[in-house]
Amino acid sequence: MLRSFLAFTTVGLVVGACATVSTNSSGGKYSENLSSYRPVIEAAEQPKDDTTLVVDNEVDIILTPSISINNELTATLDSVAVYKRETIKYIDGFTIQVYGGSSRNNAREARMSVLRYFPDTDPQMIFDQPNYKVRIGKYYTRLDAQPLFLDIRRRFSTAILVPSRISID
Repeated sequence: MLRSFLAFTTVGLVVGACATVSTNSSGGKYSENLSSYRPVIEAAEQPKDDTTLVVDNEVDIILTPSISINNELTATLDSVAVYKRETIKYIDGFTIQVYGGSSRNNAREARMSVLRYFPDTDPQMIFDQPNYKVRIGKYYTRLDAQPLFLDIRRRFSTAILVPSRISID
């Protein structure tokens, strides 16, 4: 008895869930006029050009700049540039590192090899405790250092392009 009741209830729910729902709408598109609720914005009169102002539609007042700020602005920007030049001593850039290790003799040999293959460069041997580094050049961007880096990389496979601080003279 319980099984037949559960089966009958299940069949009734399935059939009832599949029934179509009818609506009483007319089937047309929704439309409603909301213009009465919109705020009304009055258009303001625009000046005829940058130097003419219309007041009360009767009098034209011509405005001319009384003070030229170009000279003052130029002087202020120049003083800011001088201040930055005096306070900023370094800029971020790139150098090419040919050798990095703890042996001073190997660093000297790497420096001499660079001078032999690239005599126009000035390799610097830097002691950054406890390591010695041989670096070449000072470049502001990676793109500036790329041509020499590719040439050096052919001779020295361990060469890398490293970010460094470049002093501003």
